[in-house]
Amino acid sequence: MKKTHVGFNIPGQENVYIERFYNDEGTVAVNTILSCPDANWSYSMDILSEEEFELLTDRDVHQSDKEGIYIQHLGGEVIEYFTFY
Repeated sequence: MKKTHVGFNIPGQENVYIERFYNDEGTVAVNTILSCPDANWSYSMDILSEEEFELLTDRDVHQSDKEGIYIQHLGGEVIEYFTFY
């Protein structure tokens, strides 16, 4: 099983990680998790398309540009954890 792990240090907040696990061939995503171990929370993000995952893990894309994806898949109640710049 292949794993992609990307961490973000959002200013003023805990570290947030996105992990995506692929099948043994590395061709099909089988599990995606958004987590913040220091704050003791995690959310399933299995519904993310590959394009959305690539956007969220691209360090050159500004956090405010990622906000819509978070809101769409996690809902407004979760977004309070994030500050978008």
